[in-house]
Amino acid sequence: MKKLLAALLALTLILCSLSALADAPAQSPLEAVMDALGGGCRATYEALRTGGPVGPGSRGDAARGVQQTLVDFGQDIAADGIVGQKTMSALNAVQTVFGLETTDTLDAQGYAALLPRLLVLRDPEAAEALLAGSLGGEYLHIRGCANQLAGRFYTARRDFIESQWGDWQARSEACNLPWPQNGQIYKNAALKGGAAQLTVQVKGQAEATLVKIYAQDGALAAALFIGGEGSATTFLPGGTYTVKDGTGAQWFGLEEAFGDEGIYEVMTFDDGADTVSLDAGHAYLITVNADSVGEAARVVGTERAGWQGF
Repeated sequence: MKKLLAALLALTLILCSLSALADAPAQSPLEAVMDALGGGCRATYEALRTGGPVGPGSRGDAARGVQQTLVDFGQDIAADGIVGQKTMSALNAVQTVFGLETTDTLDAQGYAALLPRLLVLRDPEAAEALLAGSLGGEYLHIRGCANQLAGRFYTARRDFIESQWGDWQARSEACNLPWPQNGQIYKNAALKGGAAQLTVQVKGQAEATLVKIYAQDGALAAALFIGGEGSATTFLPGGTYTVKDGTGAQWFGLEEAFGDEGIYEVMTFDDGADTVSLDAGHAYLITVNADSVGEAARVVGTERAGWQGF
């Protein structure tokens, strides 16, 4: 009998616990987003809610928290707790990217509007789980804005088109960028040492060419853009490199080049090797679509590659 009573008492306690859990208030979407982001965003939100908005001249923890959030968005400002024009310009830049109204100050409501967008940028998987079902097309639009901010213009265009939300059409069209001028469009400042000159020349081609040169450790060393016929040159430390080229008619920036619509290759050299040694103090020329090959020339081959690994 004692054992039976103990079991009934345990069952009653369990049922009471489940009842209390059912009566507990559900977590708000904003709280879920703040939990997923972690860090000090909750403290910053509470400071704005209780202490009022920040703007030019504001100082303290709320100002520092807002600045840190803008840094997390990729803005180049100092989180020093002193709000000046640079902080406000960074805030307005983020608001503009995401289609939010630009403001002269930032209150708790305006800060809360930034947080789901930051989550999409920082943790796409968590954002998908928390936001996609409730926001639908707006979520895809926000994701497109985040990809645009990160320089992934081809992916952003696909998001905008899929979203069919708000100004999606103008946004998707803006992701198709004008071609840059011929020449070096990226150089890794961390690579130092004796210089080897590498020139890539393109002949008989109307589409654009992007050449990416990778160091032996996989870091991007330099990138050259050639619109149609022309050439571009870079200077690199002596060493071993992988050279990749892509061609296409629509340009989506350095990160995603010509998107899935381009053609991508890895250049191969002696005995089919996908790397080449460049010696300091020497000049090298790679000609794409060469009319003929001289006796002293080394023939460069290619292997097809995917755009996402480009």
